[in-house]
Amino acid sequence: MGSPARDGEWLARLERLDIAVRRLAHGSAGGDEATPRRGTGLHFKDHRSYSPGDDPRRLDWNAWMRLGELLIRETEAEETPRLLLLPDFSASMSAGDSVKGECARELALCLGAVALLRQMEVVLQPLGRREVSAPLRGRHQLAAWVAMLEGTDLPSREKSVRSQRPGLAVLITDLFGREVVDEVRRLAREKAEVQVIHLRDPEDLDPPGGERVILVDAEEGARIEARIDAATRRSWCRVVEEQFESLAHELRALGALVTTFNARDGAEEILLELARRGALVRR
Repeated sequence: MGSPARDGEWLARLERLDIAVRRLAHGSAGGDEATPRRGTGLHFKDHRSYSPGDDPRRLDWNAWMRLGELLIRETEAEETPRLLLLPDFSASMSAGDSVKGECARELALCLGAVALLRQMEVVLQPLGRREVSAPLRGRHQLAAWVAMLEGTDLPSREKSVRSQRPGLAVLITDLFGREVVDEVRRLAREKAEVQVIHLRDPEDLDPPGGERVILVDAEEGARIEARIDAATRRSWCRVVEEQFESLAHELRALGALVTTFNARDGAEEILLELARRGALVRR
């Protein structure tokens, strides 16, 4: 699965998409996403009677001339929606001929680009790590975002403020480790909207067969010798499927939306399928 050219056609395809943020987005003040909090934003909310001590700048003089009553204009505060992307770059994502790691990187790149095109604030934090990127916002930050995801310059700044809560957090992983549950539990405590994209590769359920096979743990490096016949292969598939089902159940119980895709379909096809499902991305 080759990386698509970062040209006008690529941007045009992404510009047709948007990120679906359903809950309060915790980001920098002064953005485009209206929230229910009362404040001094630009969106009119309601009138209320003037009380001594109110800021006179919020008086609606047009209403006073029409009604002869002093009324205060109340507005909705505005905040910039924030997208936190947590792609899994662990060893299991790229073990053997697996394309999961490449797909996760490309999917994170595309999602972040869509968010930047929509003036959202985008933050990258590889799953299972404490390091987090500086927040990016706006179309002019696209080049920096692409360079970060296409290169090896991943975030190296340690997260220092845990109250930096994202409006929407997207984890992209193969569910071969429990760190995703720990991360979703933390994000749930912070009241973030959480979506987990489970990337599968058919090769995960197709272990090599033979009388003498050396199996290597992609994460720990442990090696064992085994004989893999048809019965062993069926048992392996059953155990893997049970693990996927168990972890997905835990994640949903924590409030996360879990969707599953074949990594070999490619990032842009997965984006379009998310849009068709109305999950995370919309057109």
